[in-house]
Amino acid sequence: MDNILIDKEYWDYMYTTDIQLRYPNESLIRFLKSNFREINKNLKYLDLGCGNGTNGFMAANLGFDVYLIDYSASAIDEAKRTNTSIDNPVSDNQIVVGDIVKELPVPDDYFDVVVSLLTLYHLTQEQLGKALLNIKRKLKKGGVLLCDFTSKESILFKGTKEKTGEGSYYLKNEHWMTTSRDKKIDTAITCSFYDEDELRMIFDKHFSKVKIVKSQSPMAMSLDKDEERTDPAYWIMAKNN
Repeated sequence: MDNILIDKEYWDYMYTTDIQLRYPNESLIRFLKSNFREINKNLKYLDLGCGNGTNGFMAANLGFDVYLIDYSASAIDEAKRTNTSIDNPVSDNQIVVGDIVKELPVPDDYFDVVVSLLTLYHLTQEQLGKALLNIKRKLKKGGVLLCDFTSKESILFKGTKEKTGEGSYYLKNEHWMTTSRDKKIDTAITCSFYDEDELRMIFDKHFSKVKIVKSQSPMAMSLDKDEERTDPAYWIMAKNN
């Protein structure tokens, strides 16, 4: 792994390039509108692994009181820059660096919804257990977590990888968008893969009501090719009772 950017270095590099999430997740929009009929500033929303803030800023526009946390200081810098130009900005002191596996810099028993997309499956299984304990502590009673996970049926699981723990691997750079306009770097990043039974066993330890939905995410579609490549993934909704 010498001379390869891994994990935190990867994310810090990623958010200095032009390769970033630009549009909010449509499934997240549907989830919020279906589960929160009357959205207002009394509803507290926490985005863990917020990246440049695209999903969180959408939630702020819907009316939530939004908090954004990311492991990468570069991501938080980018989110704060974007925040200065949006119609419904988030309070600057609610956009902060934090480690999902350690103590998060937000109050306990405070949030109505915690969203963590494209994030939790980049933890090892041991780290995931710690992260779920942290999330549960931050949620109000009755609060909801929405997150997603990669499947063992994923094409990524079949790619170049180096095992780092039970179910966890370093994926090499051919799977990740690492080319900026002026250079390409070698990267590797932790990714953990699960089946539905494994996810249910993990989440049932922490939450009383868990719903797991398998989806097919489009990976590559082309007008020039007959085939469409999709990638299996899981969406999880968990309630803190």
